[in-house]
Amino acid sequence: MKRHILFVSIVFLAALLLSACQTQIATSVKRDGSGELKTSMGFTADEVQMLQGLGTSSSDLCNSASQQSQLPPGATVKQEQRGDETWCVGTLPFADLSALKSAYEETKGVTVNQLDLTNGKFVYDVTVDTTGADQMAMAGTTLSLTWQLDLPGKVGSNNADSASGSTLTWDIKPGGSQTLHAESDLNAGLFSGGSSSNWIYILCGTLACCLCLITLVALVLVVVAVVMESRRKKEKGQE
Repeated sequence: MKRHILFVSIVFLAALLLSACQTQIATSVKRDGSGELKTSMGFTADEVQMLQGLGTSSSDLCNSASQQSQLPPGATVKQEQRGDETWCVGTLPFADLSALKSAYEETKGVTVNQLDLTNGKFVYDVTVDTTGADQMAMAGTTLSLTWQLDLPGKVGSNNADSASGSTLTWDIKPGGSQTLHAESDLNAGLFSGGSSSNWIYILCGTLACCLCLITLVALVLVVVAVVMESRRKKEKGQE
């Protein structure tokens, strides 16, 4: 039986009772394959008030919901106030990509097609199925799902809706299936644009200095050899 990690009970409750549902899923992957999976869900003041009517305390909204879910080991839950909105934020650290893959596959509607970090190339290909959102639409509920990925290395080909530095963002459309694809190159960082290009100038300068030094030493050796040969001939002539 699959374990629906991070706020399943909140999602279910919001789908049934609320007129809006804001969800953000953010994955941050480091160069060694470890990282952090963060799931956030936001509630407006009206939605919180509605939940209070069901006996849920606004000060303990997130903890109450997480206790009804089966959270994986190491996962933490905290409640944040962002203006008039109350956000439940769950964080799950992962040691490697296999752990991230397991976390994804235990989440309803998420399928991992490819998740590799080989020879300095990171490939991310995940399908998110939100066909269940059709039922929410019938109940007058609007699902807002934002999916973010922070990649290691230089960002390459991807189909994200927007990008900021190494962070890609997809706006998941409810009622269908969407495949998220991204690639990055961990070997490109050293010589790829920006301040990193200074390494090129430093390397070229060092090589130039070495060549000049080698040439100077060679000239000195040639001069010394000529002088010594001249002396040898002169001494031999005197004999």
